[in-house]
Amino acid sequence: MNIFILEDDFVQQAHLEKIIKEIRVQYNLHFKTVETFAKPVQLLESIYE
Repeated sequence: MNIFILEDDFVQQAHLEKIIKEIRVQYNLHFKTVETFAKPVQLLESIYE
């Protein structure tokens, strides 16, 4: 599973990444990637690669 975060506030980005990592450990989930982007274009480029 890939997780993509689109958030332009860097503080919120870090907070979301932290929460996702905590949930990952708590429930022993396996993610292929967790990627964070500030701009929609960056997200779309990553998805289409």
